[in-house]
Amino acid sequence: MVRVVIYPVNLATEDTLKDIKDALSNAGKAYCKSDTAVTDAARRFETAEKKIMNASVQVVTNSQLFGSSGTIEYQIDPGDTKSLGNIDISTLYFKNAVAGQNGTVTILGVEE
Repeated sequence: MVRVVIYPVNLATEDTLKDIKDALSNAGKAYCKSDTAVTDAARRFETAEKKIMNASVQVVTNSQLFGSSGTIEYQIDPGDTKSLGNIDISTLYFKNAVAGQNGTVTILGVEE
């Protein structure tokens, strides 16, 4: 005699587990972009929403100040790399730390 046991399935839970598994996978597309200042005005890499996981910011030349649209005061110097975790990169602004010293910044991460 074979005994069969049937367990109820909660599809909402299975969907949630799938979403978590997908979020933890490394299936995202690489994001790598460099920008060199041409003026002292604050700028950003993207003007439309772009979510980046495990973002790393490296200043290649000339110190840069980073922050939001209203507050730009965190300085990163040439050769330094800072990790930002997960971020909507369109909300990150940066500008030259010293007027006229146009810097280059590279951001590397994984697109969501």
